Amino acid sequence: MIHRMFVSLAFLVLLATSAFAACDGPVVALKKTTTQDHDSGILVSGDTVILRPKPDGWNALLLRQVVGSEIDVCFTIAARIDDDPRSSAGGIQFWRSGQSTSDDFYALEVDSGGNAAVLRYENEKWISIVKWGRAKSLKKGLNERNELRLTTSGDTAKLYINGKLYKTVERLPGGKGGYATALMAEANKAAAQFDFTNVRSPTQTDTPATPSADASPVTPADDAQKTAEAAKEVVPPLDVEGKRIYDLLMAVPLNPAYAALVRSDFVAATGNLAPSQRWQHGSAEVTYALKPLAGSTASRLSFLIYPDATEAAKYLAEKISGSNFFWDSPEGSVHHDTYDADAPFGHPIDYAFGIQALKRIGWTRWAYQDGRVVIIAFTDQTLEPLKEGVVTTDKVSDETLERGLNLLLAGKYQLDAIQDMKISTGTGPANGVTASLNAEMQAVYDRLLATPPDANNLAKLDTALIDVKGSLTPPTGHGTAEIVYALKSPADTVETSLSFYFFPDAAASGQYLSLENFDNSIFTELGTNKFGQGQIDPFPPFNEKLSYMVGEAEGEKRGWVRFPYQDDNVVIVAQTGEKKTSDAPYKVSAEAMRQGALLLALGKLQLDAARASKAAPASEAPSAAPAASGKAPLPSGPSSTQKVQ
Repeated sequence: MIHRMFVSLAFLVLLATSAFAACDGPVVALKKTTTQDHDSGILVSGDTVILRPKPDGWNALLLRQVVGSEIDVCFTIAARIDDDPRSSAGGIQFWRSGQSTSDDFYALEVDSGGNAAVLRYENEKWISIVKWGRAKSLKKGLNERNELRLTTSGDTAKLYINGKLYKTVERLPGGKGGYATALMAEANKAAAQFDFTNVRSPTQTDTPATPSADASPVTPADDAQKTAEAAKEVVPPLDVEGKRIYDLLMAVPLNPAYAALVRSDFVAATGNLAPSQRWQHGSAEVTYALKPLAGSTASRLSFLIYPDATEAAKYLAEKISGSNFFWDSPEGSVHHDTYDADAPFGHPIDYAFGIQALKRIGWTRWAYQDGRVVIIAFTDQTLEPLKEGVVTTDKVSDETLERGLNLLLAGKYQLDAIQDMKISTGTGPANGVTASLNAEMQAVYDRLLATPPDANNLAKLDTALIDVKGSLTPPTGHGTAEIVYALKSPADTVETSLSFYFFPDAAASGQYLSLENFDNSIFTELGTNKFGQGQIDPFPPFNEKLSYMVGEAEGEKRGWVRFPYQDDNVVIVAQTGEKKTSDAPYKVSAEAMRQGALLLALGKLQLDAARASKAAPASEAPSAAPAASGKAPLPSGPSSTQKVQ
């Protein structure tokens, strides 16, 4: 720890004697916060804050609504990367004097080893208030989630860990003084990352307030960061030309000659018209999976499609969070540089490489901007197993680095090759490219991708949309195209999703559900060792009995329920589940059955709206959404007195 060796000064601390209930105030609107970069590595995505301080540094995110002498704020913290638990920590700053990196503050910090401390930062020096030591209520370990809570009243602060009072601290005389708060993380020599979620405060102000009379003003860097964060929130959908590039990348497999550059073979293409915006992946993303070589675990090419070249450049820009390309990397130590490549690139290439010591993997990523598209090449290598008593020097080999560069070259050739192609949305070929879906089903596919379920209907099912993924080269058995809505799992459930599998005709979709074809169909892909099936009586919008499947995952205390439904040439699959409360064989609950059945009904409403819509594809009319699209009210579901067979 950077400051664990400092001498402790006199202080007043009242030891913990009782537990305290967790705070349940409203969620703090993180998009209104001010980002402060002490050493970069601050990212905000929805209600999650990611802090990745650089070695020998710390960073903080100011909570501008949580200001004043009377404060109550809580949050969940988890260490995601902690190569040395003794030298990194995360927590909350309080009694902060302003908004600059030289401000004074107090801090509650915890590490992944189960230790905690209270520190004071004054005149750019650290002072120990409560020495580092084991906190009994703190859960230790990587990825463990701990709730921290801070309450202040004047010059008294109470600090809680997982609902139990850890320490009561009195403010010492001296220092600049102030009433601001901030989430923080720090690192010494090793890599570190802390994730903060569920930041709540019943005392937050509606409008960000000035922390104190002598607070430093927001710097131009702060304003630039706020502008960059705001720009991330709204990414326009693809225009006609962007959709053409996306469709061609999906429809045209990687040329075998290009794959031969890395002595590999093309496996599959997956597309996403709503990619994650945490790292600014643009308006659409296409990924080619390649067959891994001996001594590696993965090789893939990704094409990130942006509205224009200016937006694409932001992914590689050094001034935005130290480059999103850099932070959008696997966990572990990361090194970033540029390479002066020969033709056909024409300008320096960004690349990164790193080591995941515990997983025994070395990896490399290469990036090249070609107009509105950023090409990303990823490959890796397996490292020698660790041996007791043997010192191992991990290194990304020159061969792996060269393979990454050649893979990027393959991506460049592929993008160049499709630029002048045209793709048919009908059944006939055009310039040698044959579309898998006919014009009618392509329109349905586009509409389902562009218009996910209505948030109000999802809220009625205690869930929310996480991601939308589409593929015109789906896994074997899933037809000619596939769309998956990944959903937030309701309380006590796991793996909630709503999928649509497009088949050439009704006979092919029926075969997927055929009892005679279970060796190659819906049962075998569940990866379970126990399952059964049954039916429930029809309810609107269904006119026939609905089949379902239930089972439990092998080696895990969770059960699942799956409702498949054939609608002509499309199969809808609704899946949810729940945790098992005992070791007895799983018996699906009435609530899980109702959840699965209503999720299927929502899928039926989505598909009906997409089929009925006469609007242009989303790529041509991004702002147009059919009135019926997923917004029809949900039915009441199956009868509560109905018995599960």
